[in-house]
Amino acid sequence: MVTQDQIGKEFGKVMNLIKRRFAEVASKEFEKETCGNEACTYTPKQGMIIGYINKATQEGRDVFQKDIEKEFSIRRSTATGILQLMEKNEFIKRVSVENDARLKKIVLTNKAIQMDKKIVSGFGAISDLAFKDISEEELEGLMNIIQKVKKNLEDK
Repeated sequence: MVTQDQIGKEFGKVMNLIKRRFAEVASKEFEKETCGNEACTYTPKQGMIIGYINKATQEGRDVFQKDIEKEFSIRRSTATGILQLMEKNEFIKRVSVENDARLKKIVLTNKAIQMDKKIVSGFGAISDLAFKDISEEELEGLMNIIQKVKKNLEDK
């Protein structure tokens, strides 16, 4: 019988493998990218945030820090740190909103938009590898289970 502990460990292993594969793709794609006079610090989480902002922008939606906190289930301090690094590395800009100068929307730079194209391509290859030999029905079942686990963890 499979235990909940075993499942938790396997979730962790899968996430580590995904991060490792993504880091391999990112290091090949972005090794020549510079931020100022040094190499860019680039993480899978930044790639996901860039993708999220890019999609929202294409849909005509503004993105604020609170949106990122909610979308990625991260705390305010974590989001602040990630966004500050992304701003330093010239992936994003914070732009004042017309009707409230205190509110800053997050906008991708051209550099980030170009990187997102590479990210999508690289992540597509990783997804193809990860999900080969898995049926659509199995993927739907997996997604249902993940959503239930997520809901359970979000409920307090």
